[in-house]
Amino acid sequence: VRLKEGKSALLVLTEGISLQIPRGSLRDYQRISVMSLTSEVAMRFAHVFDELPPLTQTLAKVLSIACHSGFLSPTQELLWEVLNNLIAEGVEVHTMNSLVDEMSEMYLLKVYDMDGIRRLRLLSPALADVTRDVCTPVQVRSIAEALIDRLKSCIHESFRIPLVMAALSHLVEADEETQASFWKQ
Repeated sequence: VRLKEGKSALLVLTEGISLQIPRGSLRDYQRISVMSLTSEVAMRFAHVFDELPPLTQTLAKVLSIACHSGFLSPTQELLWEVLNNLIAEGVEVHTMNSLVDEMSEMYLLKVYDMDGIRRLRLLSPALADVTRDVCTPVQVRSIAEALIDRLKSCIHESFRIPLVMAALSHLVEADEETQASFWKQ
């Protein structure tokens, strides 16, 4: 019901599936991947991902890596720039707008305005988990490098951006000095 209303899902599981967390260890399980819960749900989301067009899959991959730390809701413009870094032919603005509108209509994407800037997030955490899991190490590295490159220009806009860049630099296995400089900022 919440997904049909365009809101984030509280829980995306089928009937009969329960999650039990031992008393006192809730803190250890704040972020549980859909793969850890049930293979049936993971396979359904993997099937949804496989049916998406290639450009939509690429945008979903970029979004899942950008939002993985939980600190960043990237702007549509930032995502467009990253896609242009990753795709040789580039993506035109009207194509990006159509892509975002289609993904929003399919309830894959949450689009919201914050201070007049359009920000995006994958609506389903389970889809984000599956999307990250299908990325090859080379894809993760190239997406993270493109995000770091584009985020450098807005590093002083929010305290969250250096935190995201530190997490991304860890993904690309940047040298310790670079990672430390992001953490310090």
